[in-house]
Amino acid sequence: MSEEETTPEKVRKKISFGEADMTLGDMEEFEEITGKSFSEAMRRVKVIDPETGTQAIDPDPEAKGKGLWSYQMSMKGIGAVIYMALKKEDPSITMDQVRKMHLDDFELESKSDPTVAEPSEPMSETSA
Repeated sequence: MSEEETTPEKVRKKISFGEADMTLGDMEEFEEITGKSFSEAMRRVKVIDPETGTQAIDPDPEAKGKGLWSYQMSMKGIGAVIYMALKKEDPSITMDQVRKMHLDDFELESKSDPTVAEPSEPMSETSA
């Protein structure tokens, strides 16, 4: 390949997810796939600002200055989120097909519902 030739950038499918996007049926299916309760498999954690050591502020204007949260989950949980998002676009997709995909094929973005109050004592709160 010459210096003038460039390799095309890989296009990654963006998947945004959060509690507000999921129906009760979605949450139940997520639990069936992961074998864990929703709160065990999808832990919401504070995002810490490295400069201040305190919880970062959500940059989304709709969040109205609330703290920024992220999710921690197992690979099985990530696979379930990807499966459920792709299934909304293509109901024929299977979990086995998703398992053959690469994590690098996706850009995962967790989002919190700005209308949901921050928990005062979340069941599984940790710092990220």
